Amino acid sequence: MFKKFEFYYSSPFGPTYSLVLKNNKWYYETDNEYEIVDILIDMEPFISAMKNDEIITHIDSRPAEVNPSSHRLKRLHSYLKQYCKHWEKDYAWMKYCDGDIWECEIEGEDFTMKSRGHVEAPGNFETLLHKLTIFTEGKYFGPGIY
Repeated sequence: MFKKFEFYYSSPFGPTYSLVLKNNKWYYETDNEYEIVDILIDMEPFISAMKNDEIITHIDSRPAEVNPSSHRLKRLHSYLKQYCKHWEKDYAWMKYCDGDIWECEIEGEDFTMKSRGHVEAPGNFETLLHKLTIFTEGKYFGPGIY
């Protein structure tokens, strides 16, 4: 379904979170992290989350190989194709770091996207971070808890 997937997100002076597809295996990694994010989620799940087996009860930033189900692969592919493939190539890209920095290069079966940003991001960027947390079954992708 995905031929290439590289996603990186970094906060100023903080860690970098990444999700990369290498040799048909998904890897969630963190760099420069001085304290592991480890959060127990205690909330009522939405009916749609229950139907789609997307209930997240725990979020962490421990590096790991991720094994998404075929259902989760299809849902992420569909979301990216429908809502993200038209992102601009650059969102206020600058050479110095005084805000969030992110970058992605993704090739799906019938779409490609390459985009990056510094401080600015497309309107649905936070939604994508949430989708990645669901896709990875609870991996952390940024400063806000979603």
